[in-house]
Amino acid sequence: MKQKVVTLLSMFAVMFMGLNSAHSATTQELERQISELSGKVEKMRTRARSGGGEGHAKTTVHGYGELHAALNDSGHNQMDMHRFVIGVHSQLSDWISLNAEIDFEHAAQLLEFEFGYLDFQLSSDFGIRAGSMLIPVGHINEFHEPNKFLTVERPDLHKYIIPTSWNGGGVGVYGTNASMGINYRLYLVNSVKSVKQAGASSGSGNGNGGCSLQFKDTSGIRSGRGELNYRCFDSLAVTGRAEKMLAPGVDVAYSFYAGNTSHDNANVDGFMFLNEADIQIRKGAFEMNSTIANIHIADTAELNKWASDEGTAS
Repeated sequence: MKQKVVTLLSMFAVMFMGLNSAHSATTQELERQISELSGKVEKMRTRARSGGGEGHAKTTVHGYGELHAALNDSGHNQMDMHRFVIGVHSQLSDWISLNAEIDFEHAAQLLEFEFGYLDFQLSSDFGIRAGSMLIPVGHINEFHEPNKFLTVERPDLHKYIIPTSWNGGGVGVYGTNASMGINYRLYLVNSVKSVKQAGASSGSGNGNGGCSLQFKDTSGIRSGRGELNYRCFDSLAVTGRAEKMLAPGVDVAYSFYAGNTSHDNANVDGFMFLNEADIQIRKGAFEMNSTIANIHIADTAELNKWASDEGTAS
């Protein structure tokens, strides 16, 4: 009996020592983890005190500028700081990012809001975009830096037919179809404006820079876009673009813009449909691009008559 009691006591002693050893190991691990967390917290505090918060490491600033010199045969030579652009990209979280650009034109005498939107990256190949976005028509409007075109000014096609730069307020989707190798954007935005009422001004009461817009014979649909400051949006438009790489250095794309343009004026819709296709080729030092575009505007006779009766025809 004594031997059994001694054996049991020995077993309990071994178990206790094992438990105590495990408890000691667990305590040491917790102390190590707490020490690591304390170090991370202290680093964050140090960065905050020095003005470098955690968000600063996820924000980048970019920009570009254009300085133009006009050498005239008659009259004086002229120089113009045509534009100076500041842009910001900020990764607000692991799936939400902010993108914005502001354009200071003609030595900051004219201020333009290029774009400002939020991206919600729901998966690796699909996201939702909301805000003021560049219309995805043509290969220049979304990325209109000077190295994207081979002329000093933007080509006339990308100035009047596709009025670069051209933005709109709304919401849309973007993503990639990996199986087909296609990148795409599809947005619902406020539409361009074809006609205006008599007395419409750029004052805040009638749409600051918006409801006084209309198409013109000298500049086409370009004069119907405007800045997003109280712009009319009684008419909406759908716009999108799909891009595919055919081969290394060879990209093709199709884009469109479709929507009513009368904004409840003239008792007609003034539906506009813009088709565009382009190809870009880059092989070593060789580079070329080609674009074809077509615009169809319905109800033009009614729009012209209404504008003439209003006294606002251009």
